[in-house]
Amino acid sequence: MTKALRPGDIAAIVIYFAIIIAVGIWSTLRRGKGTAAGYFLAGRQMTWLPIGASVFASNIGVPMFVGLGGSAAAGGIAVTTFEWHAVLMIILLAWFFLPVYLSSGCTTMPEFIKRRFGGRRLNTLLSLQTLILYILVYLSGQMYAGALFIKYLLGWNIYLSSLVLLILTAISTIAGGLRTVMWTDTVQSGIIIIGATTVTVFSLIEVGGWESLQNRFFTAAAEGVIETHTRFGNWSCAYPREDSLHLWRNAVTGDLPWPGMMFGLTAIAMFVWCNDQIMVQRTLASKNLLEAKKGAVFASFLKLTGFGLFIIPGMASRVMYPDLVACGTPETCYEQCGNRLGCSNYAYPHLVLTILPHGATGVLIAALMSALMSTLTSILNSGSSIFTLNLWPMCRPKATKSEQMIVGRLFVLLLSGITIAWLPILEAAGEAQLWNYVQALTSYLAPPCAMCFLLAVSWTRMSEQGAFWGLLIGLLVGIVRLVLDFIYPAPICGSGEPDTRPSVLYKVHYLHFAILLSGICVATTVCISLVTKPRAAKQLHRLTWWTRNSPELPDLSEENSDAVSENTQSNEGEHNDEESESPETMKSKILFWFCGIHLHKKKSQVTEGDDKNFIDATLNEGTTLKKNLINFGACTVLTLTFFLFGFFG
Repeated sequence: MTKALRPGDIAAIVIYFAIIIAVGIWSTLRRGKGTAAGYFLAGRQMTWLPIGASVFASNIGVPMFVGLGGSAAAGGIAVTTFEWHAVLMIILLAWFFLPVYLSSGCTTMPEFIKRRFGGRRLNTLLSLQTLILYILVYLSGQMYAGALFIKYLLGWNIYLSSLVLLILTAISTIAGGLRTVMWTDTVQSGIIIIGATTVTVFSLIEVGGWESLQNRFFTAAAEGVIETHTRFGNWSCAYPREDSLHLWRNAVTGDLPWPGMMFGLTAIAMFVWCNDQIMVQRTLASKNLLEAKKGAVFASFLKLTGFGLFIIPGMASRVMYPDLVACGTPETCYEQCGNRLGCSNYAYPHLVLTILPHGATGVLIAALMSALMSTLTSILNSGSSIFTLNLWPMCRPKATKSEQMIVGRLFVLLLSGITIAWLPILEAAGEAQLWNYVQALTSYLAPPCAMCFLLAVSWTRMSEQGAFWGLLIGLLVGIVRLVLDFIYPAPICGSGEPDTRPSVLYKVHYLHFAILLSGICVATTVCISLVTKPRAAKQLHRLTWWTRNSPELPDLSEENSDAVSENTQSNEGEHNDEESESPETMKSKILFWFCGIHLHKKKSQVTEGDDKNFIDATLNEGTTLKKNLINFGACTVLTLTFFLFGFFG
């Protein structure tokens, strides 16, 4: 299954890593890394280019190449909806959610919820839910896809591959913070687009163009499987679906039913793009709202390229290598790739290793590793932010800034270890289409959070009790479905085994389940909020869409009086500690530099806290002309997206 790399390919990979390391060192040495705001929000000084590129690169991980390409090989173009739907959500983030986030002065999403509702339990629950989602879905999916690709390329053990990837990624994340992540993302975005475009062009040339690909795709089946499927009366595993070239599919029999893609996917995507720390953190790092909106429009245009970068190569791979990609029976699939459920995950990696000329293979491998490390650094940095800024203060209310910086880095290592421990479970599940695994688990965990944020921003009557119980009940229902999915796996296609799963699994598609779960959360939240006491008007200044332009900051004195006292003592202690600390050895100096701790500094270089003037500056949208131009750009990308939905519908 492996293929030896040629000297040109190895040279391309070495050059890539040299560039990324150079950019990482350059960004690490820049100002603003020595404070929590500098490490977790890049000093709030980022402009539209790194914001847009980082939003794009953080989402374009190896599961996009391996998972999205594999799903396209198995079922056609419908998975493109996930990419184009993201455009709508990115614009929603920049024009609806982000103005509220910036006006609130928050650093993390759990922190926003805490300011919006007060108390600790909702903030804690949301933080824990987000970290669980990162471990079970984001980190494990990324690592599994990356390790699978390296295993296919070099024949390495999946755990050795994962360990190497995590070590490289953790070092980059620990040393540099968000600034390093975003600037390396900018370079990696260019590499991803160039490398993936190269594969698309060569694959289209090989199959004879787009028209030829459409015709040949429907007859792409492996040899020797027709007799087997005739015996079981099931041809669905041998040939692609009849609706492979349509986005909107049957509401009952479709593999991606249109109600689920239209409504269920909205709940999932709203969390991923509008409420998840990974994406929102990039826009919070912007100099102002204008730069964030410009970055959002730039990222939206980049997301429209998914059809060409992932879908076309995946479909072409099935046409070119049907015996591997469309193996069809459990026996032939196991013989080809060692997975009885199917080999579509290998569609893109196999295409990369066979179709590209000398040297170009290395460029694309660099792009894949670029995508993987970009997304992993983003997840690790965001997870570290949530734990350090929201959960750790509950254990150590008087923690100094230096302690926070060290804890943030140590938590990156802990997250990496937990991810490695989860990989055997994911490998045992043996999901034929990695994309389905990622999206299904997200649909069980994300909708409660999405509904919580949507109502928190848009409904001033929402109470803390309603938010907490709506989120908790939604998460419990989602976890039950998640556990059932692992206990009762679907029968292998082409094996002739009957489907004995509970009806809630095989009759309710995971996208339809996301709709039901969203409804449960909204109903619970609304009912409880209507019978409980809401927040006072003075406590909602700048914390909802309707109060975002309030001249005053919210009055949080009742909930945070103790916290303010503790933070004051903490800052005084920190000042005294840092005044008295002095590294005595070169080893100590290197350790403090690596952890971003600057001693003998009485004043931070980065504005932190809830300074009203600073918050107002981040809400700047520029002149009327600039504001109108960026609104026109948003309307343009939305119009183009809706046209594509209609054209390929």
